[in-house]
Amino acid sequence: MDAKELVKIAQEQGFDAACKAKWEAGRAEHGEEWVGDPPLYEFVAEMVDAQNYLEEAFARGHITRDQCNHMRCRLISMADNVMDFLKWTGDYNYDFPRGNTDD
Repeated sequence: MDAKELVKIAQEQGFDAACKAKWEAGRAEHGEEWVGDPPLYEFVAEMVDAQNYLEEAFARGHITRDQCNHMRCRLISMADNVMDFLKWTGDYNYDFPRGNTDD
């Protein structure tokens, strides 16, 4: 399932329907057993990917720097919340710097 298909499902049926479709496509491709890293680690990795996608959208002129920064702040906040949870559970033992200091 490609990104354009997911966006169409999200627009027409809602975000939950897109999540379900993506999950079911993954299960059909990879089987029922989880094959990736632990889910919360994968979540942080996906937030890193999402930030890179935003930067590419900015580089291509699809969004402004302000729009990119706004969305990036929300991504960083979500990733920080998950990393805090991992640290709280004892499953994450590194002090990860908060936010981005580049801009």
